Amino acid sequence: MDKSWINQHRLHPEYIQGVKEFIKFACENKPLLNEVTCPCKRCRNVKLVEKGLLGEHLMINGFLPSYTSWIFHGENLSSPMPQNVNVGQTDSNNGDETYEMLYEGFGLPPPSFIHEAASSGIKQGPDEKIEKFFNLLKEAERELYPECQKFSTLSFIVRLLHIKCLSGWSDKSFTMLLKLLKDSFPKGETLPKSFYATRKLFRDLGLDYHKFEGEENDVKKKQQRIPHKIVRYFPLIPRLQRLFKSSKTSSLMRWHAEGRIDDGKMRHPADSPVWKIFDNLYPKFASEPRNVRLGLAADGFNPFKAMNVSHSSWTVIIMPYNLPPWLCMKQPHMMMTLLIDGPSSTGNNIDVYLRLVVDELKELWENGVDTYEAETNQMFRMHAVLLWTINDFPAYAILSGWSTKGALACPCCNTHTRSRYLKNGRKLCYMGHRR
Repeated sequence: MDKSWINQHRLHPEYIQGVKEFIKFACENKPLLNEVTCPCKRCRNVKLVEKGLLGEHLMINGFLPSYTSWIFHGENLSSPMPQNVNVGQTDSNNGDETYEMLYEGFGLPPPSFIHEAASSGIKQGPDEKIEKFFNLLKEAERELYPECQKFSTLSFIVRLLHIKCLSGWSDKSFTMLLKLLKDSFPKGETLPKSFYATRKLFRDLGLDYHKFEGEENDVKKKQQRIPHKIVRYFPLIPRLQRLFKSSKTSSLMRWHAEGRIDDGKMRHPADSPVWKIFDNLYPKFASEPRNVRLGLAADGFNPFKAMNVSHSSWTVIIMPYNLPPWLCMKQPHMMMTLLIDGPSSTGNNIDVYLRLVVDELKELWENGVDTYEAETNQMFRMHAVLLWTINDFPAYAILSGWSTKGALACPCCNTHTRSRYLKNGRKLCYMGHRR
């Protein structure tokens, strides 16, 4: 069936005729249902509408451009999809991206399929996961206040949390703002009561972390109420999978192989000798451009500066280098996997905490994980490798176990290390490497 009319203007004769054919097709394949999911740009296959109103929605709002395989209105699942269509593509001029965030975060089938399954009493996937999803979906469909078309409850809370993170609001100030908004909005009961309730709502999205306290030798410290280390671990695999579930970044994860200009100039880590040598050593890994190359950066800092010198925080951040150079080193794509807080530096014990990250990296390298790619609407086996670590010299000593003091201080020169001081007090080794 020719579906090129989907991209035509709404008043074009081909578009009008195409809408009629679509309604006839949907009604013939769903004869027992009074309502079907609406693929207009506003409903986005999320809301159910009566069959009689389907044509009105499509003529007023337009047809969703990415919905070219009508599998939720009776078309065969095996029907081929055009390769130039991004599944899950959103129209930036219509509505927000709340629904896209929900489906990508949960990794669930498209919305209309879930609605039909729920109406027939069939649940897809784990019961608990679907239940959490429907709770969030209700918030995404609920109006912020009567006749509010710009924001739903969920999209408004997402915007508030984004501003909180960027502006450094405290949890208490965020709770006070929510109370003010609840009092000022008509029917403000749709908003959560506090920051704790908001965080509980978003925990169902998978935007949470695992918390570990202390070490094996910290039992006595707990009994004596002495502060001990707290480790917050943010799983890596779900976030790498989310890059492919998003229609905006799934194609960019192949940029290093498809969009990069290979003219011998160094513009991206893919132009480096390390990347090329690794591809030659592991051609099977290199044959799949969606496999991920990673870099790991770690360092410690004191968040309280001079106010509290008896505190240390260590962060471990991972960057995916598949992305273009104008994205791979930007903050939104820097994934913090470990945050280690305590009264002192981790020292050599950081290996204990890094075990959490190493286990995931071993799983990604040896076995890989099944991942859905939004652009091609296919599942593939994603593998990943850690190519680089980025840190200063003291952090290098802690991460690698190589002592940066004494006779063999320089890891590059090894036995040829000989130090001489510069005027500013810094050192140069025998080969001129700055320390």
